[in-house]
Amino acid sequence: MPSTPAPNESKLPIEVYFGDHVLDAGIATVPKIFLRFYRYLVADGQRLNDRQAMLLTLVLALRQEQDFELRGSNLPTVCGLSRIERDKGLFRQMGLLFTSRIYYPTRDNRPPVLRAQQWDFRPLFFNLGLIWQTWLPRQQALVAEWESRRRKGSKPVYSFPIGFEHEVVLPPDVAGDIRAGKFFPVPDKWLIAARSLVSMPGADQNPPTVQNLHGRGVPTTQNLHGHLLVVDVVDDQKKESMPLEIPEDFKPVIELYQQAGHELRPDTLLRLRLMAQECDAVALTYDSTGIDWLIAALQRGLGVADDLLSYTAGVLRNWIAHGPQADPRPTREGYRPLTYAKPSSMNQTAPASRRDWDSH
Repeated sequence: MPSTPAPNESKLPIEVYFGDHVLDAGIATVPKIFLRFYRYLVADGQRLNDRQAMLLTLVLALRQEQDFELRGSNLPTVCGLSRIERDKGLFRQMGLLFTSRIYYPTRDNRPPVLRAQQWDFRPLFFNLGLIWQTWLPRQQALVAEWESRRRKGSKPVYSFPIGFEHEVVLPPDVAGDIRAGKFFPVPDKWLIAARSLVSMPGADQNPPTVQNLHGRGVPTTQNLHGHLLVVDVVDDQKKESMPLEIPEDFKPVIELYQQAGHELRPDTLLRLRLMAQECDAVALTYDSTGIDWLIAALQRGLGVADDLLSYTAGVLRNWIAHGPQADPRPTREGYRPLTYAKPSSMNQTAPASRRDWDSH
């Protein structure tokens, strides 16, 4: 009987067996700089909670699994896909990561086929590195003092004081990629910050935050939560010659706003677009869109609110928190309660209080 030829074992994949279920299940590595410092990251008042940090930890830890390709649909999380997408939207809003689409090579002029979505973590670890640079000399000083006392007690670990936070900044190389159109989608505020960063002298050494740009006189606007956002860095002559770019699907919003007699300025356009963006993920769960919600909220405020934009922001905040069918009152800056004359006698009654909310 002929013998079976020996296979070329040098070309076979190597599998490792430990004989222990803990080790055989795999060992993941997550950068400690993320675990130690993510809680200090802040962008426009937003910060990560522990559940969102766990989502990033899972992606970092499972990114090179051999058994399966990492996808949003197979992440081992308790929360559903809609929650993962909302969290991913928050990561973009905070400027911690941006995503790009990777396609297979095209052949014979066929349409490109999507292969993967790349999560770019450079902004996250750039900002964590800045926190590390602040933490490290303080830790070294603390250890030096401990050693001067002949290492009495446990080795100390420096902790930032209560209230310490780091405002997220945009890395210069990522700003260049944003300008080149590498990422999709990119929140408007980071598109504008990328233009500002690339055009600003010394940006490589001192990436600008929204707060210090505002302090330099750079125009800003507000998001739904009233936090400052950069509008643009162009001179007045350029502004006069630059037409406002309004996406086709956003024109009904602008027409409604202008029909109410309001002037459309660049900061106003940005603020309206941010309102639609910030509620879009939640609106999708109700088979709607952020633009549809924005139009409905504007319509409720027409002829009712003194400050239409603040009123609209209050409506959208409540819809995000409670759903579009809920009827809580908006926040104070957009709400104008009506006042009535005091009854002149006991036989007169004051008219019933008419709400400045949901009655139109």
